[in-house]
Amino acid sequence: MAQGLRSRSEMLGLYWRTARFLRPRQIFFRFWRLISLRYRPVSLNPIPQFRAPRALWGEGPQSRACLTSPDMFEIHGYRINLRTSNWRPQGLSDLALYNVHYFSDLNCSDGVDASQWAASLIDDWCAHFTDPEFPAWDPYPLSVRCVNWMKWALRGHAISEVARCTLYRQGQFLARNLEWHLDGNHLFVNAKALLFFGLFFEGKEAEGWFKTGLRILQRELDHQVLSDGGHYERSPAYHALLLIDLLELKNLELVYQLALDLPLDQKIREMKLWLDALTHPDGSLAHFNDTVDGMVCSRDEIEAYLGRLNIALSPESGDQLFNETQFARAERGPAVLFVDYGGPGPDHIPGHAHAESLSFELSLGGKPLIRNCGISTYQRGEQRLIERGTAAHNTLCYASQNSSEVWASFRVGARARGYLHQADLDQGEFLLNVSHDGYCRFERAAEHFRQFILERGQLIILDEMGGGLKKQLYFHFAPDIHLKVDATGRAMECQSKGRAIAWVSCEGGQISAIDSFICLGYEKTIFSSAARVTLDSNQCSTKISWG
Repeated sequence: MAQGLRSRSEMLGLYWRTARFLRPRQIFFRFWRLISLRYRPVSLNPIPQFRAPRALWGEGPQSRACLTSPDMFEIHGYRINLRTSNWRPQGLSDLALYNVHYFSDLNCSDGVDASQWAASLIDDWCAHFTDPEFPAWDPYPLSVRCVNWMKWALRGHAISEVARCTLYRQGQFLARNLEWHLDGNHLFVNAKALLFFGLFFEGKEAEGWFKTGLRILQRELDHQVLSDGGHYERSPAYHALLLIDLLELKNLELVYQLALDLPLDQKIREMKLWLDALTHPDGSLAHFNDTVDGMVCSRDEIEAYLGRLNIALSPESGDQLFNETQFARAERGPAVLFVDYGGPGPDHIPGHAHAESLSFELSLGGKPLIRNCGISTYQRGEQRLIERGTAAHNTLCYASQNSSEVWASFRVGARARGYLHQADLDQGEFLLNVSHDGYCRFERAAEHFRQFILERGQLIILDEMGGGLKKQLYFHFAPDIHLKVDATGRAMECQSKGRAIAWVSCEGGQISAIDSFICLGYEKTIFSSAARVTLDSNQCSTKISWG
């Protein structure tokens, strides 16, 4: 049923299934934001001076420049004149509007040298935002922006008195507006910014910011980076962003020649190994949860940043199983398999989660062959629901429902739980036997069992599910793949540039080729083809082979 057509009782049930997983502090701070004086004017005390660094900020990862001239900013297909729009352009998506205020081009732009316009742009922004105003002063973009300004100054550039004052006022504002109600990566970025503020400025207030930021980071690193090295939100893209945050903290240690009381070396190593495991041979991240190309700099750029920080890491080899984040990777011959056998996580912050339990991706010959659709928007609406839904992933859909109850833009009601039953690693064949219970809320017997068997020339997927409603499997192919189903409806040829590169056969279901899409980035989708297998009974065996 469409969200707008739900009855009041259904909406109350949905809210309950969503809110009951929140942490008490998230609930408290949601109410506190409504009654507190967080918008009160910031202090007018004298602004302290900068703390003298011991070294210059080291070069970070490179990314494509959004600034194309002193005035023009291009993002997600939008072209904005920052000055004539007074930094308040109309008609942009929320994410694009956040990017306008990030100032990311100051330190990590590839191509156009935006640094030549930095001082003027910073001063112009300060002139337009003398008081807290949203979304420019939302704690997340404020944290990203201010860290970028401070990195710019730590590279040896002069910053005006107006900018120094505005920067300090933003630190004061952030200190009383930490995003406790959201938690997760937002709170981590807030705390990282407080740490920067605390070292960048002198004085007792700045020392308090440093201590608060460090205390939060100590706790959040332990909570958010799990023992298998994965970030607990289970999104490769957000995992990579947090890894870069840790590298920036290492950079900060070098600038001020101090040792932060954080296990940075250990966490960086563990997170890098996890990121490598969820990366296709062509360097693109697997499209699990809220991940799509262009969200974060490339793996090569991250490795170059590690090198500049003198951090040497050796890649892992062999099959890999991540028990806490519930991902697996296996490689046989030209094929690389990625499997998500978990549910949304963590319970208190599933905003970036998709209904993708038991989904997989497959690379063949160095290029992705089967991919989840990915994301192109965070805007609330039908497209966001489609992209988070089960049918946009390579798994089984029961009664046209989602395995987890994704809704709105970042909410999840009832959640699937994933279970690992058997894993045979580093053998002649890779075997993974898993299940999830997401559909048991419709019928008790509707638990989905799935077995992956990867050999050098084929991938066999065995699906089993009880329940009497319609069951359909989806396999979404890369945009350059053309599908040709044979007359029996039990086999299909996958062609690239007129040449067959793989074959799909099915026992227990009828195959049809359907139109689909693959997201190439925010606000950017392209048509592709998918195979939909309608099961004849409760069991189905699918074989994907290549020669």
